[in-house]
Amino acid sequence: MWFVGVLAFLMFVASQKLVEFDGSGKLWQLSQGEHFDVDFTEKVQQLVETSQSKVIHFTATNCQCNTVAKEHIESVEKLARQHGFNNVTVNVAEHQLLLDVIPATPAVAVFDDSGELIYLGPYSAGYSCNVGSGIVESYVSGKVGKTPSATILSETKGCYCPLI
Repeated sequence: MWFVGVLAFLMFVASQKLVEFDGSGKLWQLSQGEHFDVDFTEKVQQLVETSQSKVIHFTATNCQCNTVAKEHIESVEKLARQHGFNNVTVNVAEHQLLLDVIPATPAVAVFDDSGELIYLGPYSAGYSCNVGSGIVESYVSGKVGKTPSATILSETKGCYCPLI
């Protein structure tokens, strides 16, 4: 009985640390626009060339969740290299034009070989960001086929540092 009580308490404490990736709903609202993919790509291109396969890792200074997700982020970088993607890390806090779109970090965007956005959102959901249990890996490895527009994941909870 004692063990169950302690386990329930730990699960409660852990669940309180989960935050919404897009708590304000701003990314979700923006992503409903007809030209969101193109508009976001144009913003990113002001900082980084996206005309080739690229994985852009969005971070923010002093975000403890970047530390929690470090091993997972490194595994995504490795997977990206194996599949011919270039990795770029961008500190969102240093770029106002991204602060208007990226709701929290750590976040990631995947651009295909023609420079089109195919995924934008968190690496994974839930309390821990474990290697191999993420969302983004399917887009990097090509397991998700070509879709008419990018997948924008905004409605999830996990270890994220809100920006907007």
